Amino acid sequence: MPNYYDILEIDKNATEDDIKKAFRKGALRWHPDKNKDNKEEAERRFKEISEANNVLSDPEKRKIYDLQGEEGVKQHEAGANNPNPGMNPFGNNPNNFFNMFFGGGGGNPFGGNPFGQHTRQNIIKKSEQKNVVIPVTLKDLYFGAKKKITIPIRRLCVGCQGMGGKNATTCVGCNGMGVVIISKMIGPNMIQQVQTICSSCNGRKKRVETPCTTCNTTGTVINDAEFVLKIDIGMDNNDKISYPNMGNENYEEERGDVVFILSLNDTDKRFTKVRNHLVYTQNIKIGDAIAGMKVHIDHISGEAIIYEETGIIPDKSFRIIRGKGMSNGGDLYIYYNIQYEDGEVILTPNQKELIKRILPTTQYKQPIDTMAPNLVTIEKLNHNFSIEKIIYYFVI
Repeated sequence: MPNYYDILEIDKNATEDDIKKAFRKGALRWHPDKNKDNKEEAERRFKEISEANNVLSDPEKRKIYDLQGEEGVKQHEAGANNPNPGMNPFGNNPNNFFNMFFGGGGGNPFGGNPFGQHTRQNIIKKSEQKNVVIPVTLKDLYFGAKKKITIPIRRLCVGCQGMGGKNATTCVGCNGMGVVIISKMIGPNMIQQVQTICSSCNGRKKRVETPCTTCNTTGTVINDAEFVLKIDIGMDNNDKISYPNMGNENYEEERGDVVFILSLNDTDKRFTKVRNHLVYTQNIKIGDAIAGMKVHIDHISGEAIIYEETGIIPDKSFRIIRGKGMSNGGDLYIYYNIQYEDGEVILTPNQKELIKRILPTTQYKQPIDTMAPNLVTIEKLNHNFSIEKIIYYFVI
């Protein structure tokens, strides 16, 4: 029978809705009542479409089909989980060990299946997750963005279908199970069983006579895969975007997931994002702090925010503008940082007197006549130090 995906005319990444639509379309087209002139072919095609839909619409059956094909689905439906024992004296079913020593009725004398409720054939391992860090800018998070990303992905080799070679036959070492159970006596009437990967087929259940030259017997090749990454408005640093079952692939394993991790890496250091808020650092001169100033901010939205500070601006102070944070809410915090001049600013006596009349100053305390003046030598004034820095550098 042709491939189930080809029968429904869909690809392997089709969603459940895609499968339903394809089934309806095919069923309407090939229903025997609508093809009376070609009834025999219509019945055959309708049966194939129904069978393909029955498998692909069931998530568990679909996983088995993707890994083991039509035969794997038939074995799953028939419950064919007990192949011939072969070279393992207890068979490949671990419960045979208990059957031999304690009778065939109950299997495990302690009740139930000691190895879990499902046999190995029904357990489909998922390949490892592939994590990819993607640098984004603040504008990407503000406006949203789409990015085309190409990354290397491991896929099953087309030449050998993941077997590592051609002319594959069932491995006689494990009877096609991929694992063997080694038993050894560890004491009187005590046997230890250990399940391990079959060394004859390396767990692939089959052995090949002709090694594959395309993948050098690894069973996989590296291909470039392109993803269109949709960054939604309001996403944040370290947020994740997942693509299930589109990652690395190994033989008889479900495809792993691809997870893209956003990493905010912006060269514009004026803005800092804190949740939905934005913090903008406004550097000002000491004259601005004293006399006030007109503030002009080019917001990341493209808007120009303009307002005027008419009073004295304390150093390390901030102002809040509501609703001007990120596009999905939040506020804009303008943080004022006074930049002092590197060299000394020399004022004339008249300028100093004028400033003292305008601004409040500390009054000089005249010493009492009986106190002898103590003349000291002072060092150069240090500035731009916080209290914490002064304590750290000069006190501790």
